[in-house]
Amino acid sequence: MTGTTRTNRVLLLLVAAFVVAAGVLFVLDDRAAPASQATDYSQVVAAAKKEMTAFLTMDHTRFDELSARVLEGATGTFEQEYTAALESLRKTALDEKWVADPTIDSIGISSADADSATVRVGRRRTQAAAVADQARDGQRERSLAGLRRRVRELMISWRRGTRPCPYCGERIKDVAIRCRYCHADLVAAAQDSEPSPVDALLHDVVPDDVVPTEQSAEEKTDRTDAAPRTPWLGTVRATRLLIVALVAAVAVTAFLGWRLVDDPPAAVADPTIGGAGLDEQVRTDSLVAAADLAQRTFTYHHDSFDNDLENAQARMTEKFRAEYDGTMEQIRANTLKNKISATATVVAAATVSADADQASVLVFLNQVSTAKDVENAQVNKPALLVSVVREGNDWLLSDVEALR
Repeated sequence: MTGTTRTNRVLLLLVAAFVVAAGVLFVLDDRAAPASQATDYSQVVAAAKKEMTAFLTMDHTRFDELSARVLEGATGTFEQEYTAALESLRKTALDEKWVADPTIDSIGISSADADSATVRVGRRRTQAAAVADQARDGQRERSLAGLRRRVRELMISWRRGTRPCPYCGERIKDVAIRCRYCHADLVAAAQDSEPSPVDALLHDVVPDDVVPTEQSAEEKTDRTDAAPRTPWLGTVRATRLLIVALVAAVAVTAFLGWRLVDDPPAAVADPTIGGAGLDEQVRTDSLVAAADLAQRTFTYHHDSFDNDLENAQARMTEKFRAEYDGTMEQIRANTLKNKISATATVVAAATVSADADQASVLVFLNQVSTAKDVENAQVNKPALLVSVVREGNDWLLSDVEALR
């Protein structure tokens, strides 16, 4: 074995080691294969929580600052309605010294695509907010009438006019000439590049004036007697090629390592958020089941009380059914005595989280109640966090939490 062969073998091992290291870094950096934004509902949930918190937060001493924050994230019809009502809101907020610090408890996805989403939000009000709500006068009611229709549905739109960087995959503007993340020159990348000088080392170029001819018997004999041909790994050309490959492998590994340390990749999106990781049919089935079961649970009539209970109990887990039976027994006597009837209707529903076996759904109900000797029907509008679990081909109600 010659010295050149030994050197080339060492170079080959180094190239292989750096290629493996680069591959590991490439896998660790999730930006090498970015997840589809269409199914990354965690971005939608984060944006919705931010915008709804800004909208619901109120402090009369910082009204201009807080309203500017709302307008910064507003778009479409909501922006127009909020702008039109702003002066009336400002006057009422200062006069009544509004203070509200809401807590967003649950956010569900009703629908989403690559550019917009419709979400449903469930929240618990603080005591201060409840007192403020009771003190509303007619002027404030009129100024907020248009906005209330938009509280639970907020459209979150991504601006168009972007494209992925051909080098790092991050989203950049269409008109960008240099990537803000990897600093690649995008103008040079778009131009036709000249053949790389490395190509000359990768291919044996045969001059056009060399024409193969038949060998005579004497020439064949001379070739047989000649010294054996040097293996490719022992050639100078192999040394040059391996040096170029080693330099390239070291550069790529260093770049990927720097990217991973300098700007760690974002956490992998949770596929259960909004049921993003589910087949659309499975997600829809769990959503419909949760809405239907919530409607059954909150509907009962004095003249069909037992039948209504059986209808609701048919699709409950054993644990939740025990809780439900206890609650209904407490209201049975009063329901029959005062001839109470409660009819629940689902207004809206949205998936908070879901996988193949369980789902958490935000359900909004209108429950209309009538009773003997009560002239007007009472309307209750609960927001519920409904949990369902899958058992065979059916979804069973496992828990209900009232948010308001």
